[in-house]
Amino acid sequence: MTQQWLAKAVRRSVRASVANARVAPSHLNAPNNVASRWTRAFSSTPHPSETFMTGTNNAYVEEMYSNWKSNPSSVHKSWDVYFRQIESGSVPGEAFIPPPTIQQGVTPVRSVGGAVASSTEQNDALGLSYLIRAYQVRGHEAANLDPLGLQERPELPDLDIKMYGFTEKDLDRVIAIPKNFSSGVSGFLEELADGNNSMTLGQIVERLKETYCSSIGVQYMHMLNREQCNWIRAKMEHLVKDEESKEKKMHILERLAFSVVFERFLGNKYNTTKRFGLDGAESLIPGLKFMIDRGTELGMEHLVIGMPHRGRLNVLSNVIRKPIQQIFKEFQGTHIDVESYNEPDVEDWSNAGDVKYHLGTSYDRAYPDGRQVHLSLVANPSHLEAVDPV
Repeated sequence: MTQQWLAKAVRRSVRASVANARVAPSHLNAPNNVASRWTRAFSSTPHPSETFMTGTNNAYVEEMYSNWKSNPSSVHKSWDVYFRQIESGSVPGEAFIPPPTIQQGVTPVRSVGGAVASSTEQNDALGLSYLIRAYQVRGHEAANLDPLGLQERPELPDLDIKMYGFTEKDLDRVIAIPKNFSSGVSGFLEELADGNNSMTLGQIVERLKETYCSSIGVQYMHMLNREQCNWIRAKMEHLVKDEESKEKKMHILERLAFSVVFERFLGNKYNTTKRFGLDGAESLIPGLKFMIDRGTELGMEHLVIGMPHRGRLNVLSNVIRKPIQQIFKEFQGTHIDVESYNEPDVEDWSNAGDVKYHLGTSYDRAYPDGRQVHLSLVANPSHLEAVDPV
């Protein structure tokens, strides 16, 4: 099938008409991002708007086409659009839909249904898709991760709307995205393409900044698993943000307070003792407890945790519910029963050189609605972190 398609492409390329070329930003993985030039005819005279079709990329194109035939969502959306245009009968020069650039006057591109689409709509859709992708790829570099404001956030040219054919005048213009334009890529673009969300370019840019350049930086576009990428993208870019109830916010604050107060108390009470505290990462406790809550709702009955020294005591106290009196005794060195310790019991290894940061414990947690879960924090027998894979 692939060979027949290539032969047909060669015959069509002979009748190719000249069109102006506009190329995609090299960092956004558009079809023309291939190192060599490529044409539909795989010849030495590529069509001006399909310069990525050369014989050098023959094997690559065949593989992409084969993957697309098996599963259209397995290839980048720009390839998906290109192959659909070809199979709908587009002539060379009209199948590839380029992103907007400074150059003007491209021959109108036919839509998949065969009707001539508005060049403005096509340019808007592609330009916006590349803009959104730029924020997905590099937005974390401009995230506000300095609460003291000591560092100036960098200006990234890739996040400038002018890079994608837009101007300041377009900020107040509603951007129309063709239905199903996202080609299976979940998230912001998918919601804009469903026809139920009309937004101006300015609103879209503000939304992207809020999502990727606020106090949370997320870097995930390097992941190869499409399903995992879509999951993270959908969680980050969902237009309707879930607002937690006041009761739930207070519950989270209470759990965070337990974590913070625990570390502060140990730091003040045992300030001369070596301590592997959770200072600066206290949110681990409410996060871990939320994960356990959600897991039990889904049927989880047992949870085994392996972790290093850092934060272990906080987890033992506030998650696994190890008696805090016992932890204090271990700090003071008064937790050993001298009489029983001197008894010759060769099977008792409880005090054989283990320090408080190597110890673990177990706990059966019961919820008000009857759910139960057995929690275990595995003892860490050495500094080699051999327990972590558990």
